[in-house]
Amino acid sequence: MKRFGLSLAYQIMILVIVLSFLPAILGNLYTNYRVQNDLNGVNQAQVMSSDQASHQLLLQMANSFAGVANSDGEWTQGMQAIQKKNIPFIKSNILNAVGSGGVTFTIVTDANGNVLGESGDQPNLATSSVFASLIKAMQGKSSTTMMSGVINTPTGFAVLTITPSSNNAGTAPAAGYLAFGATVSTETLQTVKQVTGSDLALQAQSGQLVSSTSAIQSSTLAPFASVLNGKQSSQFSTSTTNGMLNASYATPLTNLLGQPIGLLYTLKPLVASSKINSDLASMNDILFVIHIALLIVLLLILASRLQPLRRVSKILLTVSEGSLKETVPTRFLRRTDEVGVIATATSQMIEQLRNTISSMVTEIMGVSDNVATSSKDLAITSEQNLETVTSISQSAEVMAERAQDQADKIGVIAITMQEMEKALHQMVQSSEKASEMADDASTSAKYGVTTIEQLETKIADIAKDSNILSDGIDQLGKRSQEIRKIVDAITEIAEQTHLLSLNAAIEAARAGDSGKGFAVVAVEVQKLADQSATSAGKIQELVTAIQQDVAKVVVTATSTDRSVKEGLTAVSGARTAFTDIGQSVQHVADQLMSMLSAIEEISSSSDDVAKTMDAVSDISKGNAFESRLVSNMTQKQLTSTQGLRDAADALTEMANQLEIAIKRFEV
Repeated sequence: MKRFGLSLAYQIMILVIVLSFLPAILGNLYTNYRVQNDLNGVNQAQVMSSDQASHQLLLQMANSFAGVANSDGEWTQGMQAIQKKNIPFIKSNILNAVGSGGVTFTIVTDANGNVLGESGDQPNLATSSVFASLIKAMQGKSSTTMMSGVINTPTGFAVLTITPSSNNAGTAPAAGYLAFGATVSTETLQTVKQVTGSDLALQAQSGQLVSSTSAIQSSTLAPFASVLNGKQSSQFSTSTTNGMLNASYATPLTNLLGQPIGLLYTLKPLVASSKINSDLASMNDILFVIHIALLIVLLLILASRLQPLRRVSKILLTVSEGSLKETVPTRFLRRTDEVGVIATATSQMIEQLRNTISSMVTEIMGVSDNVATSSKDLAITSEQNLETVTSISQSAEVMAERAQDQADKIGVIAITMQEMEKALHQMVQSSEKASEMADDASTSAKYGVTTIEQLETKIADIAKDSNILSDGIDQLGKRSQEIRKIVDAITEIAEQTHLLSLNAAIEAARAGDSGKGFAVVAVEVQKLADQSATSAGKIQELVTAIQQDVAKVVVTATSTDRSVKEGLTAVSGARTAFTDIGQSVQHVADQLMSMLSAIEEISSSSDDVAKTMDAVSDISKGNAFESRLVSNMTQKQLTSTQGLRDAADALTEMANQLEIAIKRFEV
């Protein structure tokens, strides 16, 4: 079988490449790593030095105002002007410091921090919370204490010196406070850059930015947010812009109270490091070219040395494919090195194989013919035996399958009988429950009939009472008519009495003084007549209302009487229905009892049938088992016969293959 893989020549070439290049590459990588590591240390030290110098220069700018602060702070006239709040004096003698000595703004306050005057380019600083915190810090210090440093302002940053206002000796308590400062601008940072040689920027926590170059933007400082937020004390990084290596360094920026107000960013171009990196890259390119040239020369030498081995390997490959006609070149046999040894051994092996194969071919051809004849006879005999055993096996298998099918069907019938027995048992239980329910229903129906009869009696009593009530209402109507007649008579008498009282009054008036007594009686009679008429009217209204109510009651009584009669009819129908229900339920109960007896007889019979089917199933399973045994025995015999036939076929095939294998060799 031909094997595929890398030849020895290629393996040696790969080994040479690895052994020559790998140490050089690893050494070069290690050298570059050490150089870059050292350069990073130097670069970080340089940018840190620039950062410290920037901090110091900003502080020196603030301290540069100490002279003017000291002269104006320890000045008796200035202190008195602040105490008296002499604004004109303050403006002309203190606030006029703007523009001299680098001062760009001045602020004057009293001892409580109230602003007395301010001038310059920070008009909103005096009223800011930042300046208020500075005044509060100064109030707890002595009259000779002065503070200088960087502060954040509403517009950005500033360097500031603040001092108390005292007398010439500096012994008087502070009458107020004087602040002299300068706004940190791009020009200010460019002045610092001239000293440090590095660009720098200040960024407040609120996002305000001032830098020495427009190349530094807020996006440039975004990676240093952890320093701005106080999570890191410093951060160093490097970047390359237009082939120039730059070092970036950020540190927290604190005000003169030591509070963090932002960050100071320093950007330093690394000219020397860039030059070193460029030289390293050039050196690496030169070394790479040298290694490639050496590798090519080495590969050419190896190719010339390995050519005889490749020729011998091709000869051996041809021999492995069955051809023994190849010969090793004489020039390889003459060599005294390892190649000559391999060539000589290969030539001798080919000659010995050629002689051995020639003698084997004749012997194997004769044996192959004898084996082929015997295997054919054996194949014919095994084929006949195979057909006989196959027929027996198929018959036994069919018998076993039929017996098994019969057993399965009988098993299904047995299971069905068991399920039917369970169903009959459940039917017995259900019938018993139905019988009990029928008895309960019959009892309930009888109780319903009794209850309806009682209800019918009560409704009849209600009908009688309703008739009595109706008669009473009719009598009440008649009595109200009689009362109306009496009221009409009383009304008529009252009218006559009223007329008589009028006549008596007229006659008493005619009689003069002698008729005064009669007049009094006439008046009383008239009052009595009026009262009688009024009472008669009220009685008349009451009788009218009673008659209306009586009429309504008559209507209601009539309706009630009709409803009672209908109720009697419905109750009579219900009594008949309940009677019929009771008879039907009793009939159902009798039928359930008959059905229960029949089901019990069927259940008893199904038990006998189930037992019989179980016995038949056992017999069928036994027949199936015996048939399976016969089938298995014939199957084993079939397998043995099949193996014998396969062995004969294999023997024939082996003889054919042996003949083919011998013919492969070309001697």
